[in-house]
Amino acid sequence: MNVPALLLVAFLLIPPCISPGQPNANTKGPGALESVTLGEASPGEPVIGGDGKNLAVAWLDQPPNGDWVFYRHSSDDGRTFGPPQRMAHGSGGLRAFSADGFMHVCWENVAGTELGLDERIFYANIDLNSGRAASPLQVSHELIHEPDRRGMLLNECSVSSSGDLVLVAWQEGPAYTIHRLFGTVSVDRGKTFSIPIEIATVPGGAFTTIATSPSAAYVAWSSEADSSSRTSNLFFAALDPASKRPPEPELLSGTGSECCPDVEVSANKVLVASGGVTIRRSDDGGRTFQSPLTFEKATDSAYSHSFMWPKTVLLGSDSYSIFEGIGQDIGPCQQVYFSRVEDGAASLSQPLKLSTDTRYASRPHLFAFPRKLVAVWEETSCHLTSAETGVYVLIRVSEDRGRTFGGAIEVPVNAKDDGAFGLSSVFADSEAVFCAWQEPQVEFDEKLVRFLRIPLK
Repeated sequence: MNVPALLLVAFLLIPPCISPGQPNANTKGPGALESVTLGEASPGEPVIGGDGKNLAVAWLDQPPNGDWVFYRHSSDDGRTFGPPQRMAHGSGGLRAFSADGFMHVCWENVAGTELGLDERIFYANIDLNSGRAASPLQVSHELIHEPDRRGMLLNECSVSSSGDLVLVAWQEGPAYTIHRLFGTVSVDRGKTFSIPIEIATVPGGAFTTIATSPSAAYVAWSSEADSSSRTSNLFFAALDPASKRPPEPELLSGTGSECCPDVEVSANKVLVASGGVTIRRSDDGGRTFQSPLTFEKATDSAYSHSFMWPKTVLLGSDSYSIFEGIGQDIGPCQQVYFSRVEDGAASLSQPLKLSTDTRYASRPHLFAFPRKLVAVWEETSCHLTSAETGVYVLIRVSEDRGRTFGGAIEVPVNAKDDGAFGLSSVFADSEAVFCAWQEPQVEFDEKLVRFLRIPLK
């Protein structure tokens, strides 16, 4: 990013619209919300995580002395933030996962050398109680390659944690060829990691998702089955942190129609959701899976083939999914749907549409609490139905385990640009939803990191 000269001298200054001890306007309730600026950023998604009243937002920026990962910490539910902190050098692919009082972060760093581009994956965590970040660790191989082959680490990284166990996964391989899927495991909450473990070889790359329990790490991915028909198969693997040996991947579906999976774990229960939507459940830590579940009236629901990108959560013995839907049977604009599987049910409940007919809905998130389900997604203009512009955060809450949802909380987050950025990161507790995103300025490469707290009451 070419940062204008006026911004260079201020990259570590606290932005004028928020300072430590200064409340933002987000506590006034829906309809009177104002986002705040946390810093300047280079292209790439900010990430957000939290635990109780403690939050952290991290992002990438390119000040004069190199690429850096920055973060800011809040100990009062996002009402105020401390000053920006530089965590480590980083150039892309920022991802995060928060659990047990820590926000775990992984990212890619690319640096030029005499031999070519030096590309690696790094990890660090942020203590959400103190706001202090640990020293970064390199967790991947060191890849040096020619400048015109940048992108050897594709699909960037993923991170997950439960208790003391942390899993970081990534892919290695040049574009459009055979990739290798790797993971590395820590059993001391990110202080040390195993050597990279090769999980699988994946032709053409893979859509990868990971999850952890206190004693095991899980990876699910869909990889190309036939390049001419663009079909894919679904695989699953469990990593034993004690042995650190390569796992034996299991083919969950060889139909060639699986894509974009999601994996969720609670104790010994493991759920793998895939496009369709299809749910596969294991009650023995992923050793065996029950018959896949789909919609009861799948033969009558011609549009079910258009559902994709499921996000699934477990609450007790029940599971809940939110997903995107697009296609001729759905209508001109992509929509967001919800479905549930109660314990012992033989199918998913019929899909419930949550989004607005006249807008394009995407990037759904689902959060589960003992007495509440919180669905969050973004909506932008659907040019086939409306000339409306702007980007909106939509929230709907269910207090009866997904049988019904209340009316939508709708918050405009940027009225001057239509789809120029996405709702990059979302976190929720039972009282509020927290959003962090990039907002473009006059020049395309000029970005501000924006934060918004949306109360649910």
